[in-house]
Amino acid sequence: MTRNLFNQLTQKPQTQKTPIIKAFTDDKLELYYNNIIIQEDSKARLILPALADIHFHWVQDSVTKAPKANLFEWLEKYTYPTEASFADPEFCLIKAQEFATKLIKHGTLYGACYGSVHARSVEDFIAALPAQLKHNFIAGPVSMVRGEPSYLVESEAESLAKNKELLSDNFAFSPRFMPSVTREFLLRARQELGDCWIQTHLAETQDPEESNIDMLEGLLGPKTILGHCIHLSDRAWSILAKSQSKIAHCPSSNAPIEEYGLGSGLFDYERADNEGIDWGLASDIGAGPHLSMLDVMQSFVKQHRRAGRSNATATRALYRASTKNLEILGISNTEQDYIVLDASDINLKQKPEHILEELLELPRQRLNSLVEATYYSGVRIA
Repeated sequence: MTRNLFNQLTQKPQTQKTPIIKAFTDDKLELYYNNIIIQEDSKARLILPALADIHFHWVQDSVTKAPKANLFEWLEKYTYPTEASFADPEFCLIKAQEFATKLIKHGTLYGACYGSVHARSVEDFIAALPAQLKHNFIAGPVSMVRGEPSYLVESEAESLAKNKELLSDNFAFSPRFMPSVTREFLLRARQELGDCWIQTHLAETQDPEESNIDMLEGLLGPKTILGHCIHLSDRAWSILAKSQSKIAHCPSSNAPIEEYGLGSGLFDYERADNEGIDWGLASDIGAGPHLSMLDVMQSFVKQHRRAGRSNATATRALYRASTKNLEILGISNTEQDYIVLDASDINLKQKPEHILEELLELPRQRLNSLVEATYYSGVRIA
């Protein structure tokens, strides 16, 4: 299997063997070696599976470094005005093309994406992706039918009509969060949109309205991805487990403010495991400061170990940023999708779990610039 893959990646052999790591479970890796060439030099390289990001807002990429005192202030001062700019067709198209290029460069080839309230923000994002990747992402415009700011709020009829026009296998109904919708709107959307993907935010803060699980009862299911879920009640945990909903854990977004996050708290992945709830890692661009899923993996390990969770390993991080996320998205047959990393600063002559640990201990700026090449179906696309 691996030899066929690497024969497709190259046409010339290289004397230096390049390690290839594949994530199978939270605590199981496979390590292969083969003679391949990516560039004609002798630099050390490491190959990892292509990455998947199951919660990100592509229209927020420009506000990742904006001051973040708390979620609601950050939204009001920076995010909402920025998203309003995507009403401009030319602006939206240019930004979508720039973002798609950046996303692929970082090795993210699958995911779940939020647009702005504008339908074109979803259409332009999908159009900007290479043809072979267009079905790898679920996406939808955020729905806002009440609350603030008034310049982004639509009527329920307008929002439903827009969503119905975008309906497809990869469409995701995307209420921004509970304060921006009504229970009646959610039920009507479920009835009119059918069994589509649903993505939204839940319990990112301790605000009672933002954490209100009752709003979502009857809508949840295996095709639901809920962002954050940090401050869940016991009842909410039970409802999510019974509905087989999925959770997107966004550690770099929820990190302390001094680490460029919102300081929202830390998701309890151990309880999720005990409840039998599937979860994966996500960047949450733009509350998340970096698009790279390697950065998200590093933040996961760093924060949870600081909280005393010794099982927050690099192995678990890679699994939850690749194999598990693909499972959540219902995607398989990705064995020929890989990223190639500059491994000059890493000792590759050690166990695979130690290689990954060393990788995620690199300085943040260095880690975010390691991807040299991205391959899809054995063909280089970035």
